[in-house]
Amino acid sequence: MKNLLRILVLLAGACPSLFSQQTYLQAYGQPQTDLNRTNAIVQLSDTTYVLGGEWNGIGVLMKVNYKGTLLDYFFLDGSIPGTSTVLDLALDPGGNIIAVGECENCLPGDTLKKVFAVHTEPSLLFINSKIYEGTEPTNNLLFTPSINRKGNQLLLATTTGGPLLNFEDVALHAITANLDTLWRKT
Repeated sequence: MKNLLRILVLLAGACPSLFSQQTYLQAYGQPQTDLNRTNAIVQLSDTTYVLGGEWNGIGVLMKVNYKGTLLDYFFLDGSIPGTSTVLDLALDPGGNIIAVGECENCLPGDTLKKVFAVHTEPSLLFINSKIYEGTEPTNNLLFTPSINRKGNQLLLATTTGGPLLNFEDVALHAITANLDTLWRKT
C-alpha cells in the first residue's frame, strides 16, 4: 500500500498535467461598463450550451460552445417589456428552449414582479412568450421561478404573494410547450 502511494505521489509531481483539469475563462461585454449575470445553463443536443441571465437589466440567452465562444445571443427586450432576468432553463419535448425568469414593469400600470416564460428554437429564434401573474387581488406578486420537464409536461414552480399576513406561498403551474397553463395550485 505504501509503495502504491509513493508511486502516485511521484506521478503527481512528475506529470502534473495528468492530475489537472483544463478550464477556460471567457468575458462578455465591456469590462466596467456592462453588468452581466448568468443564472442557468442547459446543454443542447448539438453539444452547445445556452446560458440564461441578464445583460444590463435585460434578460438574455447566449449560445456558446464548450470553450465559451459566443455563437449567438437573444435579448428579451423585444418580447418581455421592462427589466428582466432569466433564472432557469429547460428543454421542451422537441428540444426547444423554455426560459423562465422575473420581470418588473412588464405589465401596463403594474410595478410588481411577475414571472415570464420565453420559448425559442435551439438557434434562439423566438417562438412565443407569456407573462404570468399572481391571483391574489391584494398581492398579485409572482417571483423566483424554476422549471423542469418530465415527459411532455413542464412544471413551473414560483413564489406568489399571499393575502394579509401570509406574504408568500408556493404556486405550481403545469404548462404546455406553447406556454399555456394546464393547471395551477397554491
